[in-house]
Amino acid sequence: MLLLNDFAAPYQQITARVIEDKEWADDSCDGIPDGDPLEETEDWYAQDDFGHIWYCGQDTIDEEGSTEGSWEAGSDVAGIGSNAEPGIIMLAHPDVSTDDSVLAAPGLFL
Repeated sequence: MLLLNDFAAPYQQITARVIEDKEWADDSCDGIPDGDPLEETEDWYAQDDFGHIWYCGQDTIDEEGSTEGSWEAGSDVAGIGSNAEPGIIMLAHPDVSTDDSVLAAPGLFL
């Protein structure tokens, strides 16, 4: 399930688009979710003036209540004194020869 909302991110005073997604188990592979979601996530994306799409963070919670994996650009998510940075997740004009590595949250993503 995907829901779209707007979110005013404190990082650099940008407005991000929120995409809410939920992950369910489907043990029988019949397309019908089994019980409660395994994970609920809100991903934050923003588009710059050049058309690039930036990944600015995510707020996630799993079935056990863990928020491990949540992060926000400009925040020290891993508690190591280094702030996560947003990353370009999609270029305005992609080229197959471009390395599009984007996740750079020290201690959480490389």
